Order: sequence, then C-alpha cells, then structure tokens
Amino acid sequence: MIFMDHSVRLKPFLCTLLVACLVGCGEKQAASPQAITRAQAIALAERYVRENGYTDQPAVRERLDPESLDWNLPREQALQLRANTLKGKAIGAQAGGRNSEPGWGVAFDYAGDKSDPSICRVVTMDPYGQGLVMQHMDGRRSYWVDGPAPPNKPLRALEPEASAAASQPS
Repeated sequence: MIFMDHSVRLKPFLCTLLVACLVGCGEKQAASPQAITRAQAIALAERYVRENGYTDQPAVRERLDPESLDWNLPREQALQLRANTLKGKAIGAQAGGRNSEPGWGVAFDYAGDKSDPSICRVVTMDPYGQGLVMQHMDGRRSYWVDGPAPPNKPLRALEPEASAAASQPS
C-alpha cells in the first residue's frame, strides 16, 4: 500500500517531466547573433540619426532614443535641439564600440556653417548592430576619416596626441 501511494504521486510528476523533455527536444535553438559588417554598421547609424531627428529630415520615431544631454526633455524640445545638427551621411566608421568595448563607431559631420570642421559626432553600437547610442562627446574628425586605427586604440581617445606631448616636461 505504501508503494502504491508513492507511485500515484510520482505519475503526474513523471508525465510532466516526460512532456517537458519532449517539448524541449523538439524546439529549435535560436541562431546565435552574427556580427555585422562595417557597411551594415554605417547603414544602421545613418538610419538612426535620420529617425531620431538629427538631420534635415523629420524624425519618424514617436519615442526618440534619449541622449544623455536631453534625457528628460519632452519630444518636441529634444527635436528642436537635434534638428539639422548633423549631416545624414556618415564620414567614417571604426571597429570599437562605446567605452572601447567590441562593436562599431560611426561618425557624422555637424551640419551648418558655424560647426567646427575638426570635430564630429559618433554613434556607437555593439558588434551585432544593437544598442545604438549617440555619444555626447565630440569625436576628432581626423580619427574617423583617415582610415583604420590600430585595433587597440580606444574610441574615447579623442584628444590630440599633441596634448599628451605638451604635458611632458621639457
């Protein structure tokens, strides 16, 4: 009789376990994400600046991706600050995401005559084209336009090398 009580209790558990195993075995594994190419990173970043209202095109997103400097602003105020501040075509892309993590950085020139031609703005993303962020720090344009940087050169190394030499005692 004791044996019967245990078997009665185990039947629902064993049935549930068997069904879970069969369902789990039948599921396809999700494909692991694939890293994107430089060209794909540029296309994503160009769409990002256009959709978030940085170019001369109207923003198409109802909810803008926040920037650290306009985090709490209403949409219309954020759009006023962003509108036509950047050209829509990227000027360069480098391997290296935010804070020197793996990924991509894509640079854009400022729009308008009053902009400093030596600086630009940078959109960063992870290696899979996710987590796009407009960086609030300006980039050094020559870094982004002059071709590939050494792989260990961090994205945040935007100050001219001369500033390091200038701080050395003579």
